[in-house]
Amino acid sequence: MKFNTFKNRLITSIFLVLPSYILLYLVNGAHFDYSVTLLLILITLFEVHSWKSNWLQTKLPLEESLKYRLWAETGLTLLLTPIVVIPFVYLSHHYMEMEIWWPGIFKFILLALSFSLFIAAFVNADVIISQWKQSLIQNKQLEKENIKARLATLQAQISPHFLFNNFNVLNALIDDDPALAKKYLEKLSEIYRYVLNQKEEEIVLLEEEIQFIKDYLFLLNIRFNGHLECSIDIDELSGSMIPPATFQLLVENAIKHNEVSGRKPLSIEIKNIGSKFLRIENKLQPKQVSTRGTNLGLQNLKNRYKYLTDEPVSIDTSNQTFTLTVPLLSY
Repeated sequence: MKFNTFKNRLITSIFLVLPSYILLYLVNGAHFDYSVTLLLILITLFEVHSWKSNWLQTKLPLEESLKYRLWAETGLTLLLTPIVVIPFVYLSHHYMEMEIWWPGIFKFILLALSFSLFIAAFVNADVIISQWKQSLIQNKQLEKENIKARLATLQAQISPHFLFNNFNVLNALIDDDPALAKKYLEKLSEIYRYVLNQKEEEIVLLEEEIQFIKDYLFLLNIRFNGHLECSIDIDELSGSMIPPATFQLLVENAIKHNEVSGRKPLSIEIKNIGSKFLRIENKLQPKQVSTRGTNLGLQNLKNRYKYLTDEPVSIDTSNQTFTLTVPLLSY
């Protein structure tokens, strides 16, 4: 039963009163006034614990500070229970002539405390279950977004536009430089082999992705007559992984939004920041004819990372430079 409504808390309190009345009757010969007092106490404790749980969730979220949250829950329960019980017992003693006050009130407090601990557990279990359900919904949504992003990346890699550009370059090379045309075709074949092999993978080894982008840059350098410069300065990070085609997406994004010419060669730098992050950086040199983009590629990349890790993808465009930092992953 959910405890997020007063009605449900009231129903639960009534069900708890019956066994407690029987227990009090067996121990002290309790009468109806005991049950009324206990019912009011239980309803109040439910309200207090609901408020306490919501307040603590803002200060010490269960998912982040479980140990400290348990200590806080226990301490506040021990503190708040007597504060709730004593006024009700005092009023019942004076106005309903309930024969419990001193020192019998301690037994009543202990009984109420046992219920109070159960109520605290129930209320927090309700919070945990709600968060778990919400987490399942979010994970399902992230999984859908990740599949969409991977599909969009694959579509971009085998798009007619991509094929058209490469076949045009290849056609020109066949007559001008047959040896280079052969090498170009080999690299293009390796790229497509990689794309097809990794299309079902969520993450790939960093060294495989580096080799892939080197092959891809070979094609781009010929296409742009050597006016695209890309330096890759990455330490050997054994076991590090990354979503497939991350580098390709970022290089394509840089080409799409910046001028690449003999007058303005485009320089891209890829390097690691320690063992946890990669940084991809290029100068901002916007095309004279502005290309309006949807930023769909970058958003897809963010969605893929959001599904794979809690570490964010950060973008900075200060100092006339576009800088994107992505976390390295592990299997």
